[in-house]
Amino acid sequence: METVWDVKYVTVTVTAGQEPTPYPGQLLGEKPNDSEDDIPTPIFSTVTVAPSPSPNPAPAPAPAPAPAPAPNPQPQPEPETEPEPEPEPERQPDPAPQPQPPSAPSPPTTNDLQEAALFSHNIHRLNHSAPALTWGSDYASYALQTARSCVFAHDLTPGGGGYGQNLAFWGATDGDRLGAPAAIKKATTTQWYNGELNKYSSRFYGNEPDMTNFDKWGHFSQVVWVDTTTVGCAVHYCQAGTIDNNVGVWYSVCNYYPAGNMRGRFAENVLPPGGQATVFA
Repeated sequence: METVWDVKYVTVTVTAGQEPTPYPGQLLGEKPNDSEDDIPTPIFSTVTVAPSPSPNPAPAPAPAPAPAPAPNPQPQPEPETEPEPEPEPERQPDPAPQPQPPSAPSPPTTNDLQEAALFSHNIHRLNHSAPALTWGSDYASYALQTARSCVFAHDLTPGGGGYGQNLAFWGATDGDRLGAPAAIKKATTTQWYNGELNKYSSRFYGNEPDMTNFDKWGHFSQVVWVDTTTVGCAVHYCQAGTIDNNVGVWYSVCNYYPAGNMRGRFAENVLPPGGQATVFA
């Protein structure tokens, strides 16, 4: 007896993780029925396992859009600031100018009466801190009137007065050769200043002097009187028998403005000597 195998292939697709669906029929290897006629046709079943479908992955979240880069700010120019003005230093008041000591007068360069008179007065006034005198032509003309009179006495009538006056004369045998400039130097330096300086007591400086011996030092005090600003002098040669009976003399007259020797004004107008060397005519 020949056995014919009728082979059928059944393909079953099983999803992974699931049981295969049984085929309705006898599977290969089952015991046959007793009847040979009923031998079933063997069926070969091929099971193909299909891989389970991968679950669709959840879509990755879209990356958050990066923020747009902030635009680089354009550098703004620094505001120009006006510099703070520096405070001006407080101006200090200028120091009060110190009075400059008067300079010594220059000796006369010519044989001139005016130069000789000013030098002889101002060199001594300098020693007593008194300002230098200036020349007064009017007062010199008044002095000349007095000198020409050859009367040795104060005369303030020329010009109406209002000025101070000093008188002196000098004479000797052949004294006419002396000359007017030298005569005014002798009158001012030898007689009025050096001759009377030591007769003005040191106690008088800064005070009112005792006027008892005014005639002994009154010429000196007029020469150095601080408030006097102007002097005018004249010299005249007077023959013997006028002022002096025996010899001719040089008569010197000086007028001063404002007048010195005013009572109550000596303390501030006759100042003590500064110790300069003695000047001789």
